[in-house]
Amino acid sequence: MPRTSPQLTSRTDPVVANVHVDQLLTNLSVMYRPQGMIAEEVTAIVPVRNESDIFTIWDVDDVGRTNADSKGGVVGDGDEPSEIRLSRTEGRYSCDKYAYSIQITDRERANADAPLQLEVVKTNYVQDLLKLEQELRVAALFLANGTEEAVNNGAWDQDGSDPEADLDEVKNLTRLGTNGRFPTDMIIPWQIARVLKRHPAVRDLLRFTHSDILVNGDLPPTIFNLKVHIPTVPYTSTQEGLTATHTNVWGDYVHTLIKGPVSLQTVTSVAIARQQFAVKRWRWEHRQTNYVAPQYIQDEFVVASPSMYYISGCLT
Repeated sequence: MPRTSPQLTSRTDPVVANVHVDQLLTNLSVMYRPQGMIAEEVTAIVPVRNESDIFTIWDVDDVGRTNADSKGGVVGDGDEPSEIRLSRTEGRYSCDKYAYSIQITDRERANADAPLQLEVVKTNYVQDLLKLEQELRVAALFLANGTEEAVNNGAWDQDGSDPEADLDEVKNLTRLGTNGRFPTDMIIPWQIARVLKRHPAVRDLLRFTHSDILVNGDLPPTIFNLKVHIPTVPYTSTQEGLTATHTNVWGDYVHTLIKGPVSLQTVTSVAIARQQFAVKRWRWEHRQTNYVAPQYIQDEFVVASPSMYYISGCLT
């Protein structure tokens, strides 16, 4: 006869559902860190010592202007050469400090499971937010200071459109405004790039190039002699607690620009004057908490506005 002691009958036989206590995985977690930012790809990073300074802008029209009162520099025997003048203006940068802090309390640290990596995750979160807000400022700078040119033959997602002709137009305007220079780079937000890569003219152009150039289905790194930058990052443009709205940082515009070297007598569209980047840490003992504060001191500013154009109306 089997024993029927109450102590024995109250026990539960081991089965799959009760032989394991759920724990936090040590090899998997999810974090949607912002991706596809291009601000530092399309700007010249200028290390600076002071938080504000000036730089020289030699007048673009003076540099390209011929002297109508002379004979093209011809000097008669015994005559003095005509005196010409070159004017300059000054550009200025003025840095701001950008920083956020986030705390890790002693109780959090003591009770957190190791896979949470609290300090790493929180530090990355603040750094990502700073970079995302930098991306928004740079995108706004290009839009506010570039010259708008609308598409000439309809939106690029419509039959009969001609993206190459539209780009040739802004190339020509850049050439005229910068004494013969052409844009070096263009910014094509992903929602426009996905249309452009399917455009018949683009497909025909790429058909007989390298066989692997469209393996991933996207545009090649250079097209129409312009280096391609495809920003993909959106931002949440609604406040916490409301239905989330995700908005493209770079909008629905294609930008062309010149990215030149950081040097004297250069031409580059936009620069970032950066004094420092650091991660500061401190402790408030009376709160029993540590703070982490990624921060940088910088300014984003326009250097050569005649080199900046953007094409509107690319999408219907």
